Amino acid sequence: MRSRILMVLISCTIGLPLLSVAQTALRKEAETLQCRIDTLAPGQRVAARARADAACAIDVKRLAQLMAKAETVIVDVRAASPQQRSRIPNAISLQPSDVRLQPGLRKTPLVLVGDGKDDASLIEQCLFLKGNGFADVSVLQGGVVSWAGAGRPLIADGITPSDLQRLSQAELLKAALTGDKLILVAPGAKGFSTLLSNTTPLTSDAPDQIAAATHKTPPGRKFDAAIVVTSHQLSDDALKQASASARAPLFAFAGDARAFEGFLRGQLAIWQRAEGGERIRCPGL
Repeated sequence: MRSRILMVLISCTIGLPLLSVAQTALRKEAETLQCRIDTLAPGQRVAARARADAACAIDVKRLAQLMAKAETVIVDVRAASPQQRSRIPNAISLQPSDVRLQPGLRKTPLVLVGDGKDDASLIEQCLFLKGNGFADVSVLQGGVVSWAGAGRPLIADGITPSDLQRLSQAELLKAALTGDKLILVAPGAKGFSTLLSNTTPLTSDAPDQIAAATHKTPPGRKFDAAIVVTSHQLSDDALKQASASARAPLFAFAGDARAFEGFLRGQLAIWQRAEGGERIRCPGL
């Protein structure tokens, strides 16, 4: 449904950042959905993201404390991929939908760990589980990226921490539309400012400048991750240095703005074919 809305809005948006209208619509949809999820006592609803975070989100330090307790179960919810080979020790691989089918875990302290790219969805899953008989569920903020960035032990299996931070075109699109991301655009990638809304320009892609930009956001601006967009790939060392001082988990995308625009329009074509060639009509037309 969300992808369908995105493609309609991309096809109807002229002279505006391609994703700006889509982001606004999807954020409103997510907020409405979150308020409707019946996860608390009867008649209660989740009124704000801050309340949801307080109920579920934990940091790396807290997870380390919980791991000292033998009964804590770490659930790696990432889909199967080469990157999943890099994981927190003793974590089990299980999708949130499968957790619900494990009644033996209802009284077990659970910590959901994702890739850090969509904590908002995991928060929703956490609240759902809490409202359906699972007594103690948490979400690691920033996922495995935060854990690795803090220098905590990781079963790497050939995957470096920076590998976990690099985004594909599809991942950049998804990250831009889920949760609240701070998108930093480097000088050589200015074309992305016309494709992604609410971007923040960088004067340099030096590690210290990237990290500093994550601390210069307006008061009250909340974001669960930052993405630096460059025309060339940042080195592993540069990404590590920037991440060490960043205010939130940091991800990186390197690519060409024209190629990314082509990717967006390619996604639209896929939806058009799925509709049997039917023209996707603009809302209200």
